[in-house]
Amino acid sequence: MKTTRIINYFLMGLGILLSLLGFISSGFWMITAIYAFFLGLFQGLTGIILFMYKPFSTRFQLYTGGLLLFLGSCYLPWGKSWMLLPIPLSLYFTFMLYTINPKKL
Repeated sequence: MKTTRIINYFLMGLGILLSLLGFISSGFWMITAIYAFFLGLFQGLTGIILFMYKPFSTRFQLYTGGLLLFLGSCYLPWGKSWMLLPIPLSLYFTFMLYTINPKKL
């Protein structure tokens, strides 16, 4: 679990750094967008694996529900409503990793 935390903190920090570099040079915006996809992929797969490992944990159920809501909102005709969910999901995943007791897992 400690390795997962370190990887997540590194990926989140790198995403923030790339987005700040986008203000200096506009070429970094495309790299940041592609990078955000891979960050979401890492967090989503890790969250699903944690949910499969402990399916009765409320925090894993909430995160998996948020992922399903995000995937469902990508196909809704409401326009760009899917853009609202990635940042709260990413922050909740980081909070979830920080508060998990590895001995209880």
